[in-house]
Amino acid sequence: MFQVIFGLFWLLFTAFFTFISYAGGTTISVNGQIVSQEEFNTMLFPKIFLGIFWAIGIIMIIWGLKKIIRNYKTDTYGEVCYGRIINIFNSGTYVNNIPELKARVSVYIESLGTLEEIEEVIGLATKKKYNIGDYIEGKYYNGDINIESYIPETMIPSHLRHTFDNVLVSTSENTIIVDGVEYIRKDSIK
Repeated sequence: MFQVIFGLFWLLFTAFFTFISYAGGTTISVNGQIVSQEEFNTMLFPKIFLGIFWAIGIIMIIWGLKKIIRNYKTDTYGEVCYGRIINIFNSGTYVNNIPELKARVSVYIESLGTLEEIEEVIGLATKKKYNIGDYIEGKYYNGDINIESYIPETMIPSHLRHTFDNVLVSTSENTIIVDGVEYIRKDSIK
């Protein structure tokens, strides 16, 4: 949703500057030289320059809409699944200098009978709901999951508990948990 809103604001500002540039007065200063509006309207550089800004806004909206549609399909057509959070990391997106977090989740897909590792955005760092090693319940559809809630290990169906016991859970960049035992990477010891 953030990408759609950002893209809309981006296009709003781009539209404003495009309107100012092309519907302005009779003369415009370009590189210190005054040119007429008609001459400015025929120049290629302003069109390319503004076109780049239009393209960025449109691409942001398309990405955001694809994400919204994918999440809607997962909510509508998805099957209930259980998973375990293997790792939590920064997605690279920031909102007011607060990082957005992604979780790498090992998910058991009942219809496929397999474990899959899937990444999903879990929110901002200041509102962290999940921790590494937590079990989750969600919905799965075509390689996408929507995490619905945290669940205690005792709520995991009994036939799946052993499956998640062998999942590798990272506690930091230098350690990993296997079968409840935390191991330190050899190359991280100084």
